[in-house]
Amino acid sequence: MQKIKYGRRFLQIGMLLFLFLLCDRKVYAAFPGDLNEKSMKAYALTESVDVFSDSSLSGRSQQMDGTGFVLNATDVSDDQKALYGSYRNDAGQTGEGWIAASVFRVDENYEDVYYTVRSALTIYTNSQLSEKRASIKKYSGIIAIGKKNGAVQVIYETKDGYGIGWMDEDSYEPKLYYDGRDKQVLADGSYTFTTLTDVKLAEDTVSSKTFRLEYISKKMYRIFDLEQNQYLKIQTAALEEEATSQEEKPDWMESGWKHTLKKFFDSSYREKVEAWEEEQVQKEEEREEQQAKIQAGEIYQDPSSNMIYEVTGTENPQEAEHFLLSRNEDYFTISSASSGLYLRFADGLLCLTDEEYLGENDFFQVRAAESMINTTDPMVFTQYDAQWCGNAYGSEGCIGTAGCGILATVNAVYALTGQYMSVMELADYAVETGLRIEGSGTDDGIFKAAAEKYGSRYGFAYDGQSERMKTLKKKLGQGDVATVHVIGHYVSIVAYDTEKDQFLLLDSNWLPKRETTAFGDWIAPSRLQDGYLYGQMYYFFRQAE
Repeated sequence: MQKIKYGRRFLQIGMLLFLFLLCDRKVYAAFPGDLNEKSMKAYALTESVDVFSDSSLSGRSQQMDGTGFVLNATDVSDDQKALYGSYRNDAGQTGEGWIAASVFRVDENYEDVYYTVRSALTIYTNSQLSEKRASIKKYSGIIAIGKKNGAVQVIYETKDGYGIGWMDEDSYEPKLYYDGRDKQVLADGSYTFTTLTDVKLAEDTVSSKTFRLEYISKKMYRIFDLEQNQYLKIQTAALEEEATSQEEKPDWMESGWKHTLKKFFDSSYREKVEAWEEEQVQKEEEREEQQAKIQAGEIYQDPSSNMIYEVTGTENPQEAEHFLLSRNEDYFTISSASSGLYLRFADGLLCLTDEEYLGENDFFQVRAAESMINTTDPMVFTQYDAQWCGNAYGSEGCIGTAGCGILATVNAVYALTGQYMSVMELADYAVETGLRIEGSGTDDGIFKAAAEKYGSRYGFAYDGQSERMKTLKKKLGQGDVATVHVIGHYVSIVAYDTEKDQFLLLDSNWLPKRETTAFGDWIAPSRLQDGYLYGQMYYFFRQAE
């Protein structure tokens, strides 16, 4: 097999000489999505602070003095306009509640931008830069959330979580710009979910479901059942217990001989009694049906309470349940945010179960049911994402300086299958297998090796290689994606527009010399035939069967 590498001279050109320019992009989350795991200290910029009981900021509970007001934020609203946590001020007042994010931001209309800094920098307490608050290391991640007096207001990472402070605008440049959207474990789109039980049977499945996933925030999704044409919802209620005859009897009903006589002579009373008796029969039938569903597992009964939970549906997305999709190597579990229960398939039905009783019907293989390529606003994972930029890649170098082969693979697979691969797991595998070339980059054998090692997990397979652009167009037309060896670098090509005769290229290390951006670029075929994007070899991935 031909081995293609890129030389140190290209790293030096690519990493040391370029300046990064800010692109005009949509506004993404201003605040980190993992505040429930790593809290953020935020300092009020207003003289007074209103505290609310809800994330919509509709129920004000009290007004606080803003002097020395500090919030230890542990949650953020889905619309990014409110922060929740515990607070204190210089007057000794403390408490918990929701507070408008604008209290802590100098400009709430500023377009939030994610960066990785290229050197160690100082964080200050105010825009006058008069007092040092902290220092951040090279390759640390920041979120720029405002500007004032030649200073940039930023969210930065601390040892224990996050903080908000100020940086000198001059030292802030140049920075490494990257897409700050949440790293969704599955991209928005339609997928087929098959139970582990049926995967093992390797037969025509009866427990597969096709869902459309819609990402919300904080790793949560709405799930739309394409067969039922509605969103999944968890119905919660108290268990209906059978009432005694005395409890069932309404106040208006007579007893004994009075009841008998009145029922015989009073037609309106008789009709009222008959209607009530019919209602009791219906209630009893509903109780029996409920008990049958509980016995069959269609309804989950909490053994520690009289609460029951059932999977139902709704056409209103605002009423839809929020679900957490968690990867367990080759399979996923789906848990309800409101109940903590797990979704399961049983005889073709959607049910719920407790974590203690998870079985093979509760783990799902996920495969794309349609093309996952987002051609209008593609997600591009860059080498300069602060999550891995400074992480070691072998004995020398890091992902930020040498990881283009890894990120090209991750970008191609995400565009193809909608499944997010672990960057560092793939990088470590390249090191273990000798595909990391110290001082140079990554051997081109990584593409086939990645498919053989991780294809069943992420739903893709290696589909050969070619030097011909004709083959590239043909493969893309068949639904493949490609990683491409260009001059001193690897990129991904994930779509081809036949009408415009353009390719959609994703570059994990966008440089002026390549005339690319951090958000995907439609390019003419001529760009792959000359210059720094000259395509020397194309490596193809297809969806796994």
